[in-house]
This record gives sequence, structure tokens and C-alpha cells, in this order.
Amino acid sequence: MSAGSQTTSVRPDIVVRVSKMKLDAMMDDFIKNSVLGRVLEGNKLITPQDIDEVISAEIPDEEVGPARYKAVFQFMMHGPCGAANPKCPCMSKGKCTKYYPKAFRDKTTVDDDGYALYGRRDTKRTVECNNILLNNSHVVPHHRGLLVKYQAHINVQWCNCSLSIKYMFKYIGKGQDTATFVLEKVGQQQTTTDQPSTSAQRDDFDEVTSYLSCRWDETESSSR
Repeated sequence: MSAGSQTTSVRPDIVVRVSKMKLDAMMDDFIKNSVLGRVLEGNKLITPQDIDEVISAEIPDEEVGPARYKAVFQFMMHGPCGAANPKCPCMSKGKCTKYYPKAFRDKTTVDDDGYALYGRRDTKRTVECNNILLNNSHVVPHHRGLLVKYQAHINVQWCNCSLSIKYMFKYIGKGQDTATFVLEKVGQQQTTTDQPSTSAQRDDFDEVTSYLSCRWDETESSSR
């Protein structure tokens, strides 16, 4: 396989390095360059106008900002889902679990629970995804500058209540990624029927628990 034909799935070493570089650069944008505003206690986006200066949930004009238009099209469109694609991963019991498509709104407002309802004007701008036309009701909220710079899905949300803060930090408690795999010794074959099977387990080894936890057990290794 040539270097040009490799995908990200076969080069996790490069993916991790690039991700760390992007993370460091983004933290500098937040802290040093104040991309989302000054990082100080009490410095908040208070009014809907303040929110609109940082967060967008609309498809930009392709003629005015072709780079922004392309980035939103590639990274920030949700769907198609719903009746157009009932097998979409976000679908459950016939409904989108992310509540798309969103309702059109002429301007940004804040509801009684403290959540921002971003402005999504019916501008008639559309992008085509899987032969389906998507409009502003399918745009994931984002910061256009960060989106164009990092060329990745970056969902930006306005957080101003305890429930929103819980959403931000819930991923910390999800645990580490796991994988199931098997280690086998090569070149050792059973020579007689009197020898025990190489796959035999100790009496006190719980194979079911080991499989469900997706962790390699050192005692299992020593028993082989």
C-alpha cells in the first residue's frame, strides 16, 4: 500500500500527533488570541447579539465566503435523517435524537431553561448531501473562523446554566476505549492427544467477565 492510498484508520500514530498539534493550537486561540472572547471570570456573552458574534448556525453565502461555505458543507451539516434517511445513526423510534431539523428563527433567543436557540433564517440556501437538499435547519452551531482554520467538525455551544455545564463535562466519565483481541504463540503445536489443550483455562478464570470487560488478563497469559 502506497503512502498516498493510506487512510487514517491505518496510521493512528500520525492521527494522534496531528490531533495534539491542533489541540495545542486551538488552546492558544482560546487563551492567547481570545477567539471566543477574553478568558476571564465574569466575561460572558450576555445578549443574543453577543452570541451571534461568536456562534453561527447558518449556511454562509458561497459567493462571499467560499471557504466558509465549503467547510460548513463538509463538516457541520447534520443528516440527512428523519423520513429522508430513517436508518441514520441519530434515529431512534422514528425521531432524530439530536432534534434535527431545527425550527427556523429570525434571530437568536434564550429559552427559560437557559439554552440558546440560535438564529436560523430561512435564507433558501441549501447544500446537497446524499441527493437530499439540506438548509439552515440542519446546520450544527459553530465558529466559522475555527471551522475554516482547523477543517474539522467543531460544535460550539453557548453555556450559561448548570445543565449545560453537565453536558460539557459528561464525556470525562465515559471511560476509556476498549478492544477485544487474542494473543497466540506461533510455532507450538500439540504433538500428542495426551497433552492438554493450549486453549484450556484455569478453573478460577472467568472467561465471560474477561470478555465483557474487554481487558487482557495477565493471569490468563501466564496460564497459556
